Amino acid sequence: MNKINTDKLCVMSDRDVDSLYNMIKSQIYKLNLMMKKTRDRMIIEDLRDLQVEYCYVKREFDTRSNRKKAHQSYLEILNNKN
Repeated sequence: MNKINTDKLCVMSDRDVDSLYNMIKSQIYKLNLMMKKTRDRMIIEDLRDLQVEYCYVKREFDTRSNRKKAHQSYLEILNNKN
């Protein structure tokens, strides 16, 4: 599994971050299903690694979402002043 470089993550487009976020969530779901069927050590390690990656991507995803919301509310305040 390729680890995500956090420096590259912060310069990715919003669409790419969203896509990566959804892809990792999907992979975690699939590995959870596989882990229930078999307790293969490799699956457990892959799942753990994916969950760590998910945390980094989720943090970036949330940061961007919050930044967009803050910017929208700032623009609304500016528009209300005029």
